[in-house]
Amino acid sequence: MLTSGLDRESTVEHRTSVTACDGGRPRLTARLDVVVVITDANDHPPVFERSVYSAKVTENCDVGTTVMRLSAEDRDEGDNGRIVYSLLKTTPVMSELCIITSVSSKLTQTKKWVSTIGPSFSYRHDGVISIIELL
Repeated sequence: MLTSGLDRESTVEHRTSVTACDGGRPRLTARLDVVVVITDANDHPPVFERSVYSAKVTENCDVGTTVMRLSAEDRDEGDNGRIVYSLLKTTPVMSELCIITSVSSKLTQTKKWVSTIGPSFSYRHDGVISIIELL
């Protein structure tokens, strides 16, 4: 019976020995070494490296220009710790002008930017605010 929770990120495996004894005379025993390997639960969210990402972009830069690269880590293991990036289409400007590569986290320009969209704009994704300023 567990007396406290298990956390794979702090201890991956636990080792103990179990002894079995019979009631006869002489008492006979057997010993067994037990290893309990803790599998990962998806119990840690991804954490971005910074709380704000900023970029300055020249309004006539080429389509395909990398605007910024985001970075996040997840303490979980395997698929639970694999991070996939996606752009929330929270502003029409952002969804029209950029895409984010799901694995490499590159935010890339998809069409020419012009100053008519304003001097700067920002978008929010999972608590991370990114600000893009046109030069």
